[in-house]
Amino acid sequence: MDVVDEIVMEPPPPFADERNYLRSIAGLPSPTAPQIKNFVSYVAGAKSWYKHLPVHPPGAPMNFYLDPNAGRDRLRRCVHQVIYRDRTQDTQRLHYSWMTTAEYRQRFGYLAFCCPTSTGIWTDEMLEDGMATLDPNVTAPLIEGEPGQLRRVPETVLEAGKCFLTRSVHALTDAASLGRRDNRSKGQLNAMIGKQREQDHGGMKVATETMLGYVSRIKQ
Repeated sequence: MDVVDEIVMEPPPPFADERNYLRSIAGLPSPTAPQIKNFVSYVAGAKSWYKHLPVHPPGAPMNFYLDPNAGRDRLRRCVHQVIYRDRTQDTQRLHYSWMTTAEYRQRFGYLAFCCPTSTGIWTDEMLEDGMATLDPNVTAPLIEGEPGQLRRVPETVLEAGKCFLTRSVHALTDAASLGRRDNRSKGQLNAMIGKQREQDHGGMKVATETMLGYVSRIKQ
């Protein structure tokens, strides 16, 4: 069994202590309005949601949160051990949504998201002290709760930043992709998809702002 198989078979890590999580994000700059807008647009196309999210509302859950390691590579080992490093032009690119840490932080600040219906991708990498697994997945809300240890984002924060999305959130969802599922005309379907897309994008923005408001209040 290789490292990837062992990690996939592990139970999820425990939730981070809320106080420790708040301490880890206390010094992070709050994302600006343009960064929130940019992030919503980015998430809408970050995965092939037009294949994997439900067609009809309410859709599937997605959570938004702050991560001190947002935009960095996450290298995992067994028993929820983790190493983070900056993404640079010289590091491995596993997905079309890849960008350097510097670009990510400039565009989105420290915003992060997770969606349990997202597809997974993994690859092993040999480090100086042994094998690790490069894990860029967004299926779970993973953070570094303690130095070198993965934890899940506290449940209260996840709930504050939660919304539900359909596959209409993605720009490639159109009448042609849904034609076999519905008897309405192409024009009617595209109008419905456009309206739902606006609602989905608005829901992501509201979830992000609600989460930011929540962590701001409880930090005081």
